[in-house]
Amino acid sequence: MNLDTTEMNQMSRAGVKVAQSLARMYASNQKVRAVLVGGSVSRGYADEYSDLEIGVFWETPPDDIERKNAALRMGGEIWKFDPGSEERASEHIGLSKLTLGSKRYTGTAMVSPIHLTVETADVWIDALIDSLDTSPQKCEFASAIRYGIPLYGCNLVRRWKKKVTRFPDRLAIKLVQQNMWMGPWFNWSAYTARTDHLVMAQHLVWMQQSIVNMLAALNREFVFSKEYKWLDRFLDRLHIKPDNCAKRLRATFETRDKGRAVKEMIEVGMEVLDLIALHLPEVNEVSLVEGHPEINTCWAKQRWTPSPPYTLVDAVAQDVVHEGQPS
Repeated sequence: MNLDTTEMNQMSRAGVKVAQSLARMYASNQKVRAVLVGGSVSRGYADEYSDLEIGVFWETPPDDIERKNAALRMGGEIWKFDPGSEERASEHIGLSKLTLGSKRYTGTAMVSPIHLTVETADVWIDALIDSLDTSPQKCEFASAIRYGIPLYGCNLVRRWKKKVTRFPDRLAIKLVQQNMWMGPWFNWSAYTARTDHLVMAQHLVWMQQSIVNMLAALNREFVFSKEYKWLDRFLDRLHIKPDNCAKRLRATFETRDKGRAVKEMIEVGMEVLDLIALHLPEVNEVSLVEGHPEINTCWAKQRWTPSPPYTLVDAVAQDVVHEGQPS
């Protein structure tokens, strides 16, 4: 198969070349319907730490022997083997040598096959696109399909690609509304005053994850990594976002002043909510989060109004200071 890899960096092009060779180890099994390469390799910015993420789609679930035999055929050593389930299984395979054409290479590489049945792939995609099942696993899978490079069974992969690229408005609305909490509410004024840095650091993570999730949905993209890897690269792909978005998110973990960092994240969050109101106003017209009809951009902004300190016990404390003192 001829692939256009001109927009990829050198490591990604090499990764595709290796993946094409390894795909044959699976395609030789008559139960395999499709193989693709995903991850940073398919997105074009792999580096020396990138593994080879390979999706293998089967007519019926593979047994352990079939998976292990494929690893043996590629000359690999199984580093980790997940028994998996009827829906999904995976393993990590270490490679130390490889022959491409007439040339022999040595070194280290990790291959990470993920095995699904064709039926599971169909069910997951239909659940996400048609039934708005926004579970992270299904969103991550949709991203892998959307940007994966088919190596075998191209027509099947193209059918899946066509569906996940559609990204209906209602799916975007639901994903945005699910993240408008920007993480659990917390009295950030109190934690700033107490210099509770660990609490604030944890909430900064939650806030940033929610902001990224909202921006992804607003731009009709799926977050491709539940660890939020390659975040700068991902944000670069988005057209609708606050100014200097990636730099501002990163800066919150570079400053020692976590109180200031939280304030900055709230500012970024408010800008994102303004963008949502402008580009996806339906968020304020329909509720797709069960049990929460109150969710809209105004509600989300009010959640982050600074909370004043409590005063009742403080009033009592003022009198306690004077107890026991001579009148």
